[in-house]
Amino acid sequence: MLGWEYPPVFSGGLGVVTKNLAQALVHQGADITLVLPQFITHKIIRSGYDPGVKLLSFADGFAYENQVRTKRVPTFFYSPYLNAAGYKEALIKHQNNKNPFETDENASVYGQDLWAEIDRFAAEVVALTENNEFDLVHAHDWITAEAAIQLKLQRNLNFILHIHATEVDRTGTTDKNSEVFKREQYAMQQAIRVITVSQYTKKILVDQYGIDAEKILVVYNAYETKTPTPEYIKARQFPKNKKEFWVLFIGRVTLQKGPEYFVETAAKVVPHDADVHFHIAGDGDMMPQIRQQIKDCGLESNVHCHGFLPPAKRDALYMLADACIIPSVSEPFGLTAIEVIDHCTPLIISKNCGANEIIGHKLEVDFFDTDQMAEYVLALKKYPELRRTLRTKAMDNKGRLTWEAQASRIMEIYENYS
Repeated sequence: MLGWEYPPVFSGGLGVVTKNLAQALVHQGADITLVLPQFITHKIIRSGYDPGVKLLSFADGFAYENQVRTKRVPTFFYSPYLNAAGYKEALIKHQNNKNPFETDENASVYGQDLWAEIDRFAAEVVALTENNEFDLVHAHDWITAEAAIQLKLQRNLNFILHIHATEVDRTGTTDKNSEVFKREQYAMQQAIRVITVSQYTKKILVDQYGIDAEKILVVYNAYETKTPTPEYIKARQFPKNKKEFWVLFIGRVTLQKGPEYFVETAAKVVPHDADVHFHIAGDGDMMPQIRQQIKDCGLESNVHCHGFLPPAKRDALYMLADACIIPSVSEPFGLTAIEVIDHCTPLIISKNCGANEIIGHKLEVDFFDTDQMAEYVLALKKYPELRRTLRTKAMDNKGRLTWEAQASRIMEIYENYS
């Protein structure tokens, strides 16, 4: 299995999904070796976090049983959401010895642009695994796809491509001449099967990428069972005035997630009710723009930016929030939506979100319709019974949507094509 994120090092939902899915597959009998960038495993070890996997170096063997085993590849391509410009910036920092990301101290040669680095990473993966036997390759998203393609070509291995987001989602455009789009399309064509996280994403692959619908299997993300930690209990003491009504945005602050519509909604609510406070938990390339928008609207007292939060504080905010808005422009699934429901928080969600397909009770809106979002926020504050209904009814699907159930569907693919 080829991944790029793994808790506690992640900037989106990909790492959480990779962890839960890999471990569920192991419980069902799959023999998983997870290949990760080396800086991920460095950070896991240094953090003292128990990842639930064995961390292997290049020289380590394969003697472990009933565990997800990992191999690590040197790179400072630190995020699956990084674009060509972001990679170039990281490369310059590395060359100037100012790179803020932990990398393999002995690895000094990296690709001179994003595409060269992707190809170099693929070559490293092929070399790293040359002495090990595998039946099948499972690749997550486009950045690992080239490695999967090379394993297919050089070792005659089938591969499954698991699509968590597309370039269409990330950029909001359908530029079929972009390098990422072309690489995604080629990888889907080369894969033996393609897994998407929603029917919404499957439709994009069929309509925009021209992929045969029969080749695509939809496997939704699932609820994660969590045990409250001391850090979470402490974080629940987040200061909150009882008369305040909190509305939450959690996620990357980037075009795909629609943060500007969240602030625009705040600008329409606060003049009617100054006790409503809007909280942004996350970071991203649009953060300077969002801070300026907050200032221009005079909302500094009612819109609060917390930056990227550790899991305990993030979960505490879910619990304390009176409502959550997901105004995504295009969201293949939306793991945040599942986390919101899991914390019994009323949800206002964009119609362009795959999680809508499995959440029964929520308030759906067009991502650009901030008038409707504002009306929903004010209605939720005014009518406690509406909040109670959404809290209880939204949980209807939780019992049957588990990682074990989702992993069993992927196991069928493994058995058919390995």
